[in-house]
Amino acid sequence: RRRAAVMSQSAAFARLPRASPLPPQICSDVPGTWAYDTMSRRVREEIVEKVVINDNAGSAPFEAARPEIEALRDELANAGNTKLTHV
Repeated sequence: RRRAAVMSQSAAFARLPRASPLPPQICSDVPGTWAYDTMSRRVREEIVEKVVINDNAGSAPFEAARPEIEALRDELANAGNTKLTHV
């Protein structure tokens, strides 16, 4: 019989190239940047509204979750000043 080779997680990571130095962190608090637009507008208007809500409206699982999804959409409208609720 052949035994399956099992590699420890640390040994698996040791084989990966180092990712340093890392590029600067992308922050969403600078108006006019891609990250700011994505988190302040695109997630709410394009992803939640168009993809999540419009594409799933009427399905039973979505309708059951609709109140929480709409609450998330509303929180995202003021995300800079609101602690988001875990869904």
